[in-house]
Amino acid sequence: MSRYNTYAQRLDTTFRSARDEYAAAYDNLVQARRADTDAKAWRPNDTAEDKQLRTATAALDLSKAEAEFKIADGRIWSEFDMKCKELRKEFEKDVQKNSLANPDAIDANALELLKSGALTVEDYSAFSEKYSGNSTMLKLVAKYALEASEKTDDVEGAAALRILSDNCKTGMGTVLRAWNELEGLASYCSGCGGSSRTAIDPTHIYQHGKMVGRTGRTGYRELLRGRHGKYDHRSGAVPRWCVFRYRLYELWGNLAGTEKQAQ
Repeated sequence: MSRYNTYAQRLDTTFRSARDEYAAAYDNLVQARRADTDAKAWRPNDTAEDKQLRTATAALDLSKAEAEFKIADGRIWSEFDMKCKELRKEFEKDVQKNSLANPDAIDANALELLKSGALTVEDYSAFSEKYSGNSTMLKLVAKYALEASEKTDDVEGAAALRILSDNCKTGMGTVLRAWNELEGLASYCSGCGGSSRTAIDPTHIYQHGKMVGRTGRTGYRELLRGRHGKYDHRSGAVPRWCVFRYRLYELWGNLAGTEKQAQ
């Protein structure tokens, strides 16, 4: 297991906790609404007093459920945002500690190619992918890519090299890009959590928060491939939480591969 997988797992746990609490609060509200509607219907042997007492009680329960859900809706995702920020700070600190330059990690043959000045934009891009788990080589790729951008007359190529250099210069490469994707997915799945806060109907968040199908990497892969009936990703009907969990499994694997490359 990658040294960074624990952070992905903690984000997973944090999201599931927020989702479950939100779902419970919404379930309570839905039940109160249903009870309020049912209370207004006449029943066999009802008296006016019975119906009045029943509707008043149901209305009071509904009012209480609405107030509780409003508080929960405002609190749950705000707390989730805060926990995500704290987890990211901890994650970045750990990545930075493991991204210090290491002379033993230098690929001498690749370094000679970088020094040659003969590489194309595509070559630099390939190097950034090949050494995505090697912070020392990424920093060297960033250095020579920036130098190459200053020497070329190709405006588009120069821009591409500067962007590549910026992406590689910290030596964090794939690891932070994977984490950024996880944060974005968490925001997307919640509908209002994470860095992109948008007002979405609670039923939308609730429905896309349900766990559907088998758990585990194979189960989510099959779910996304449409093997569980109506939950076909091509129709856009795959629950967002399942997309999030599947990408977590994929990115955990990517991080594990990144660590192996760095060793």
